Amino acid sequence: MLTLFKTLPIHRTALEAGDFSAILLNAANYKAYADFRVRALDVAVDEINELSDLTVSYEAIKQGRSFGSVEFKTSIKLDLDERFAAWKKIQDVIGK
Repeated sequence: MLTLFKTLPIHRTALEAGDFSAILLNAANYKAYADFRVRALDVAVDEINELSDLTVSYEAIKQGRSFGSVEFKTSIKLDLDERFAAWKKIQDVIGK
């Protein structure tokens, strides 16, 4: 989903907490946001940052006492060496 915004230099998008269960089937299995963040969200962001030409970060937005949404910030890696290194890692992972 975040690759939809690759044409923009920097993009921000927010997902409501309820949207996670619709997009990520496993989100419903995590009772606490901290568990979801450590086991799914952080892992996914690390993989995207390492294996793509995007840089992704996020910020959890609280609504009351609980987290209501997560705002993602995406940008394209401008350094060509970083982009080529990412493509090399992707090729290594998929075995080509």
